[in-house]
Order: sequence, then C-alpha cells, then structure tokens
Amino acid sequence: MQPAAPRILDSPASWRVLAGAGTVFVFSVPALFGSTFGLFMVPLEQGLGWSRADIAFSLTLTTTIAWLSVLLGGWLADHARLRPLLFIGVVLGAANLAAFALVTQLWHFYVLVVALAFTSLGASPLILSKLVQGWFDKRLGSALGILFSCASVGAVLHPLVISGVMARAGWRPAFLVMGAMALVGGALAVALAVRERPGEGAPARPAAPQPGAAVEKVPMVAFLGDRTWWKLAAWNLLFGFGGGAIAIHFAALLHDRGIGTVEIGFAVSLVGVSHFVGNLLAGWLVDRMPPQRMAWVLMTLPLIATLLMLAGGPAAVLFVAAAVLGLATGSDGCLSAFLARYYFSSRVYGQATGTQMIATAAGSGLAPWLSGLMRDRTGDYQLSLACAAAAFGLAVLAGWLLPRRGHAAPAAIEVATPPTPVHA
Repeated sequence: MQPAAPRILDSPASWRVLAGAGTVFVFSVPALFGSTFGLFMVPLEQGLGWSRADIAFSLTLTTTIAWLSVLLGGWLADHARLRPLLFIGVVLGAANLAAFALVTQLWHFYVLVVALAFTSLGASPLILSKLVQGWFDKRLGSALGILFSCASVGAVLHPLVISGVMARAGWRPAFLVMGAMALVGGALAVALAVRERPGEGAPARPAAPQPGAAVEKVPMVAFLGDRTWWKLAAWNLLFGFGGGAIAIHFAALLHDRGIGTVEIGFAVSLVGVSHFVGNLLAGWLVDRMPPQRMAWVLMTLPLIATLLMLAGGPAAVLFVAAAVLGLATGSDGCLSAFLARYYFSSRVYGQATGTQMIATAAGSGLAPWLSGLMRDRTGDYQLSLACAAAAFGLAVLAGWLLPRRGHAAPAAIEVATPPTPVHA
C-alpha cells in the first residue's frame, strides 16, 4: 500500500489541480489588489486629498500586523484542510475588496488594507503553493512557475479592466468590480477543480526518518536558529524592499513624467506580461539548475532595470525597463517557494515559507511608504530609485551566500530531501 501515494505525483490529476489553483490565483486578492493599487494612487490623491505617502503608508502599516497573519497561514497550511480554507479566503477577500468602495476617511482605508492580510489568508499564495507542492516532485519547479505565472495573468488583465472601469465610472465602482471578479472567479475554480492529494500530510516524496521532535510541532522560532533561513530571509527582505519601492509607485512615476493614462495602463500590463514569462522561465530553470545560483543571477535583472529608470529618457526606455523589471520580479514568487521546499521538508513547508514571507512583507511594506516620503519631499522618484538599486545589489550578494547543497539545521527542523530533478 505504501507505493500508491507516489504514483499520483506529476500525474494528470496533478495538472488538473494546478489548473484550479492557478485560476484561484488569477482572481486572488494579491493579483487583483496588488496589480491595481498603483492605479488608485492618483485618483485617491485627487478625490480625497490624501498624499501619496499617506496612501502608500497603508502597505507599511500592514507589515506591523502581517507577521501574525503569515504565521497563522503557515500553521494552517501544515495542519488544516486546504480546500475549505480556499473557499473561506475567496469569500472574505472578495467582500473586503468591495468594501473599499465605501471609504471616505483615511483611517477607513488603513483598516481595510490591514484586514486584507487576514480575510484573504485562506486563498493566499502560501496556501496555494502548499496545495501544489503536495502533487508534484520532478516537475515541482515548473508547477510552481505556472502557479505564480497565473498571478501574472491577472496582473496583465486586471489593470486593463480596472483602468477602463475607473475611466468610465470612477474609482469606487472599480473596487466593486474587483470584489465581484474575486468572488465569481475564485469560488468557481475551487468548486470545480481544486482537490487535496489523497493522504495529504505525508511528505511529498519518501524521506528517511529524522531524529528530534515531531515535525508537526516545530515552533516557528526554531527557524531563527538556522543560518540558511537567515540568508534566505535577507534575500527576500532586500528583494521585497527593492520591488516595493518601485512597483506600487510605478504608475504614479509614469504620470509624473508626463505619460498619459492609456499608456500607463499599457506599461503596467507590460509588467504583468513580463511577470508571466519570468515565472514560467524560473520554474523551467529551477528544475534544471541549482536554485541558489538562480537566486543571485536573476537579481541582476531588476538592478539593471532600476538603473535604466534612474537614468530617465523617453517613454520607450521606461517601457523596456518595466519589461526587464517584470521579468525578474516575476520569478521571485516561484523561486522563493521552491527554495523553501529545497532547504526544508514538505511537512514544514507552510511554516518555512510563512516565516520567509514575513521578511518579504517587511521589505515590500516599508519601501512604498519611504518611497512616497522621498517623492513628496524631493518632488521626484530619483532618490527612491537609487535606494531600490542598492537593495537589489545587496540581494545579489545575499543570494550568492546561500548554501550550494543541503545544510545542517537545528534538530527541531526537518531538513528537506530536495525534489527530484526533472532529468533524473
């Protein structure tokens, strides 16, 4: 009876589940709200009188509580049934998005942004990647690449749809439309295609028993004693900071440089297209080359893109920089999820990934606020672009320092048997 479980890995059933999880990702809160937040910055500034730093501070404020939601999500991913979690996350996240249409005060906006960290938790990338990694082994990298590329599909489509709604009806109806999209698209995908792997809770592939405490009871703080965890956290923190300094303000940056609304929508969608390609490319490569090498090689791309933006130039140069930035930043979700599985057991995947997401959230949450402050004080985004370039440069170094092979972790943590390479 023991060999029965491995036969379902990398099977047609695995790809059907991946299709369902990917569809949920397309209509998830991170895909909808994350890809369109920048489009709301100027309308909120003009309509409600808030500064860009005030608006961007909502994301920084989220980081003060996001660690709690991420830790909760990591624990739930390793201990709870995933399909019911997805249903709950879809419904609550959709309602939260629609509620933005009623905002009249800045503190209302802050409360709703912070609430998203909890209402969308059940349908978060952490839960979706936990579901997918249980169905794949040899093609795990490709599967994660496809999963995270689905968010990029949303990043292409959502700005076009939402900018069109905003142009015709205003920003309040745009939030209602986003809520409806999240509810209908996500709920249908969970109902029709998402399934949990039979016997979920066992490792994704057979591994030798490990000494020490039972992995199901690993405390989150145990990861703080692992040097590899800290190196990976530094990589995620720096990359999150560099990306957060640019992504949220990108539409506003283009607006400041005299680019029209339609062209801005095109540029934001171009970033989404590049995200899609970057995720697929990263997923394909990570099955075929050492993932720690990719962690520093791919970080050179956003560094180059940021330097292009810093240099200025015509709109065409900014569009090229947007495409390069999207290509690199699109690979981050897939690669970060794979690295968590590469260094740690599948049974603690949710906790390992969740603790890493805290580092990413810290960087990506602090940077938009600081970037907004720099713009408000200096009148342009040059200083914030320089800070983003420095962060990407340090991320290259952090990725280079990741161990090339397995590592010795504290006894409480089960170290991974790495996923089988596709060529094995």
